[in-house]
Amino acid sequence: MPIKLLIGCKLNLFAEGLRHLLRECEDLNVVGVACSCYELEEMLHDKPDIFILDDFFFQSVLEKSLKIDNSPPKILLVTGKGDASFVFQDLQGMVARGLVGILTQDADSEHMKKAIHKVYAGDLWIAHDTIRNSLCSNYAKKKHILLTKREKEVLNCLSSGYTNKKIAQELFISEQTVKSHMNRLFKKFGVPNRLQLAISISNVNTMTFN
Repeated sequence: MPIKLLIGCKLNLFAEGLRHLLRECEDLNVVGVACSCYELEEMLHDKPDIFILDDFFFQSVLEKSLKIDNSPPKILLVTGKGDASFVFQDLQGMVARGLVGILTQDADSEHMKKAIHKVYAGDLWIAHDTIRNSLCSNYAKKKHILLTKREKEVLNCLSSGYTNKKIAQELFISEQTVKSHMNRLFKKFGVPNRLQLAISISNVNTMTFN
């Protein structure tokens, strides 16, 4: 049977290009193309074998902890960053949540097709440099970070996969206040976004003050 693929890409033109490229392979079946998180979730009933995602959708899917048949989805990341190892500090955590392969911007169509078949067979398609740099990452070392009580509550909500709107409702604060807390947490943890913050939580020791 053909391998069922679901493409999630913020840029519709790029997503359509991928679909056209993969249609040429008889053993590959693109069951859907999503350019919004809502579209992606609507297509889960097709139960794709592999998700092909860009950076934006990769972050969203990992934050929401989407599952198919109670298992993490197999995610093949197509990143716009030339040095994928620079982006991911906790490769182990990402693999546990569904990442099975990384394709960087210098990959060609043949690399993509090979990666799809490899990860479908149960292998990982991740460059050795990415793995080595991840193992040597500073995030492997425990850090001590001082948090306010509210920041701790925001982190707990984040680790549960809550959106900013859901966090605001849970803590009875405004979404703008949540964003302010997030920005301060980004600085304290030294990370650029929610995904890296969620991953970094397990690699630090935190202390809370009022």
